[in-house]
Amino acid sequence: MPDQLAVIPRETRVDGLIETPHDLLVEGQVDGRIQVGGTLTVARGATCRASVRARAAVVSGEIFGDLVCTATIAVAAGGRVVGDMRAPEIDVDAAAEVDGRVDLLPPAPASSPLRRVAVRARGPGVRRPMPPLPVTEIGHRG
Repeated sequence: MPDQLAVIPRETRVDGLIETPHDLLVEGQVDGRIQVGGTLTVARGATCRASVRARAAVVSGEIFGDLVCTATIAVAAGGRVVGDMRAPEIDVDAAAEVDGRVDLLPPAPASSPLRRVAVRARGPGVRRPMPPLPVTEIGHRG
């Protein structure tokens, strides 16, 4: 199944929390918080006054707030970020504007598949749990 894309169109303003596990394209204005499981794209002419958490971000418009990504941040020519940026990989075009701190994070560890392994525990410190005692009588105190 292809990735899904949520869009905030031009001339649209959203106040509050935007949360999606998919990609988000902002062409309008967002004020609040943005949490994106995919890539956040802020189009030329769009404005986000928000703290942002995403997998990746491509900024051609403006972000006023901190931007934290687990993969990459790219600020294109004409893009503007006023706030701190944190990601393992950050690319800022020479014609972009950044006013804030830029922190490179260590890359996220690659996930390895889990394997089930049979384990046999023996020795004096290993105890098997005792089953609960059966209920043989329920008394009533009167």
